[in-house]
Amino acid sequence: MKLISMAMLILNLFVSTAWGYKAGQFAPKVPDMMGCPGIPCSCSCTDPYDPRVKSIAGSNVGQCLDTCSFRNAILLSSSDEKTLTLANVVLNDEFYVAKIPVNKIKETIFQIEWFGVWPSNHFQIRFVFDEDVVLTPQDTSSDSSVAYERDFVWTVMGMGPVNQIYGLEQALNGDVINSFVFAAMSDYVNHAVIKQGHVVEQYAVKLSKPESSRLLEALLQKGNSDAYQIVYNFGERSCVQEFFKVFDGILSDKNKIKSQKILSQPQNIITRTVPSEVIHYSKALGIFLYQKPDVHKEFQIKI
Repeated sequence: MKLISMAMLILNLFVSTAWGYKAGQFAPKVPDMMGCPGIPCSCSCTDPYDPRVKSIAGSNVGQCLDTCSFRNAILLSSSDEKTLTLANVVLNDEFYVAKIPVNKIKETIFQIEWFGVWPSNHFQIRFVFDEDVVLTPQDTSSDSSVAYERDFVWTVMGMGPVNQIYGLEQALNGDVINSFVFAAMSDYVNHAVIKQGHVVEQYAVKLSKPESSRLLEALLQKGNSDAYQIVYNFGERSCVQEFFKVFDGILSDKNKIKSQKILSQPQNIITRTVPSEVIHYSKALGIFLYQKPDVHKEFQIKI
């Protein structure tokens, strides 16, 4: 059993590179990042939340990270205990400041994005709200209007310099930096399903509203503390491992004990590494509700 699990782990490490860094890749842009006099690594001269950061590791150290297509969401403040203010939220290929009604989460959905070859996949979380999330364009030169959405995804995406080639070599060299992205579901559907034809499975999970709120806030806080500081790593810093680093902390004491017991079992050695194994974990933990239609079926998209 251990040999089989290890073989699956190694196989996933190689083929998951197809996403590792580019799952549901948002609109590719080719900025020169040098368009603002005296302000290198800029996507916009008029966006106050443009991170303007350079790679901290690998062969790309010191080069500007391409944060023009997607970037780390920034938790600005908690306006009160019911609303979180978040910058760099992706909507219509632009960045917005959003007011998140954190205690109004209607559904929490685990998603597995597939790339055509088993077991190459990616894990992320979809949050559907009972109330509108109000989004205001953050770039002062934008002519877009205030928008209202209720459906979002939180996902870990890897970033590198402009025109970075993503592959196994880059992963092993530590050339890719993790980014914690919060995006409208409509953007994700457009880029992952419509443009790339990926199958995305969906699994509703049973979390109380306080648990869902704690999970979302903890994920967003992680983006603040780890922004552009974490190098993608197959063994320790993949999409699913970043999730587990947060999820363990929001469980009730009873479920924490149960979770530790599940993960300590030899047959579950790959649970924290292979994204699709999170579903088996959720069933063992007792939070699995049911499998929802795949995203392309829900949105009636032919792939």
